Amino acid sequence: MCERVFDDFQEFFSLTRPMTDMQRDALIKCLDPNERKSLLKARKTEGWEDLLMQNEIDFLLDQIKDEFQEDLVYVRIQVLSGQVYKLRKAFWSYVNDVFCNFSMRHKWHIFEGLSAKEYKKDWVLLFPTNRSKNEQEKDLGS
Repeated sequence: MCERVFDDFQEFFSLTRPMTDMQRDALIKCLDPNERKSLLKARKTEGWEDLLMQNEIDFLLDQIKDEFQEDLVYVRIQVLSGQVYKLRKAFWSYVNDVFCNFSMRHKWHIFEGLSAKEYKKDWVLLFPTNRSKNEQEKDLGS
């Protein structure tokens, strides 16, 4: 039996942190099959996969904030507080495209509770999902 290289996923991740995901995956493939299986199982069962996904989403949120000066978490807070938020349609489409491959479980803090409705040609209005149809129509009229 081969000696283990890593004691657990935490050690693996801390030592391979400077590596890219591709480099980390290549390293995992080079490990003894039992160690590889153990690390991959720990990655899922100990919540590491969720943490890594959340870190990736947070990185994308920061990039969007830097590039477009829109803080999507702040936007969601404003909308859930009852405000209607107007965004450019092209920007909102871009945001949805960026996050389309992530499960809702990982991106809930961006999109949960938000509804979007086209407004005029180039805009989208964001409002809380639970707003009544009358409230939505009133927002479109203003």
